Amino acid sequence: MEEQILSILAEIDEDIPSYDGNLFDAGLLDSFNVIEIVSRFEEIFGVEVDAGDVIEENFHTKNAIVDVLRKYLEKKIECKNALLFVDELDDLKGIDIGGKKYFYKSIDKEINYDGKEWNQIKSIIESNEIDTLIGKEKDINVISRLLWECDQLMQYILIDTENERPVETENKQLNEKVWDLTAYNAKNAIMQSGWKNSKTREWFSDEEMREYVNNTYTKLLPYLNKETKVMEIGVGSGLICEAVAPDVKEYIGIDISDQTLSITEKRLTDKGIKNIAFFKNEAVNVNSKGFKDIDLIIMNSVSQCFPGYNYFIQTIENALSCMSDQGIIFVGDILDYDEREHWRNELNKNGKVINKRDLWYSRKFIDQLPAFIKGIDSVDISGKLYDIENELSLYRYDAMIYVDKNKEGQIARIKHMWAVGG
Repeated sequence: MEEQILSILAEIDEDIPSYDGNLFDAGLLDSFNVIEIVSRFEEIFGVEVDAGDVIEENFHTKNAIVDVLRKYLEKKIECKNALLFVDELDDLKGIDIGGKKYFYKSIDKEINYDGKEWNQIKSIIESNEIDTLIGKEKDINVISRLLWECDQLMQYILIDTENERPVETENKQLNEKVWDLTAYNAKNAIMQSGWKNSKTREWFSDEEMREYVNNTYTKLLPYLNKETKVMEIGVGSGLICEAVAPDVKEYIGIDISDQTLSITEKRLTDKGIKNIAFFKNEAVNVNSKGFKDIDLIIMNSVSQCFPGYNYFIQTIENALSCMSDQGIIFVGDILDYDEREHWRNELNKNGKVINKRDLWYSRKFIDQLPAFIKGIDSVDISGKLYDIENELSLYRYDAMIYVDKNKEGQIARIKHMWAVGG
């Protein structure tokens, strides 16, 4: 809970969360700021702060602010029926469970997200009208995925941490050695990034991949010029880079695989593309290299490899910190959760199974990004531009995220993450 409140204080002044003294004496806060804090707090969490609590002594230090506002969050966390991923719950810490508690064993192994146990958990949630998940940080892989894949779930509550949005782990598709080996054995750029048709297990054709690239290039073209600084998260074999880099000032590519970066950089420089610079890095750590003033960030056909939705949010948040005050984040080739069952059935007809590790994204989740990430003004979701019908065109979509660090996204959260431990 503390982190949620401190993030609001950081919107007023980025120095407040790290300052332990009197905020008024230091000139970091005044009476108008107090009203801003209260208004923002009420807007985000849907609570009403008592006028009697809005006094200087409750806002003179960051700890005082956390203490006075925390109680409203504790009062606010209430639910109808809850599924608990713990054997017992000693302290609800202000959680008001008005209905029934359903217990499920803590999941301490990687789960098959298309398997029997996963479907069993979803069935329990649906049949018992559960709207809340309660568990511990170690269960975040399961808890965060359930939150966004089950429409009736409204919130999760973590009871052993103050971090309401811990980043998930354990997706073997985010494995450096796998992509090093794939790149090493590849005979061309299509093979280098593993572009295989899931139905036929044949490589996608040159024509299909040209259409894949053209979809992205066409949508980005209005934002490309010789002053544009671009960064691509997951540059892979460089198909998008090859199309976009000639039109911009600078193109930075990051990837988790050294082998991939080496092969791609040589291929592109041999073609005369010189305004590129590649760096090894994991997506969620995109801001660790000190990149600044990026105008356009591209993340194409990468998000399905992420271990969870919190990882995605953190990646976008960290990417945004590398950008100019205004810019674009293009997240392309997103697996469409609303089409997942249709695709599964199509694969089954051909004797194939869906990739159990892929992360599929509801459009509702993507639409919610401005509610979770400060600096996102709006999001525009679009279908693929295509002539050829295949899994890339029929079961995926793109999202254009408009960044304006001077604006707040004017939407309320439809789902909540809470942390009451620590």
